[in-house]
Amino acid sequence: GDIALNCWHQDQVVSLPEGARVTASSPHCANAGIVYGDTIYTLQPHPELSNAIIHDYLVVRGDEPTYPREIVHKARAENTLPNDEPRVALQMAEFFKGVAIP
Repeated sequence: GDIALNCWHQDQVVSLPEGARVTASSPHCANAGIVYGDTIYTLQPHPELSNAIIHDYLVVRGDEPTYPREIVHKARAENTLPNDEPRVALQMAEFFKGVAIP
């Protein structure tokens, strides 16, 4: 299903590696979540970055010219919305305990 997470990145996996399976994607990142068998779980977004941390990033780095204005503006506007950090953290823990990801 849908998940909402914070992200702060400019690099991403653009070509799916052999043996990898996509578990999450977005309009801006086709390979946002990838698993390799039952031992490696990767996420491009950052479930560890709370809204408070993203707020601080926006204060400190949001006006840098390397970040597109429209994306920074959207991040500032949506920074107080709830996200799925707890749900994804549980899913990650379950993965490493051997519970398969759908």
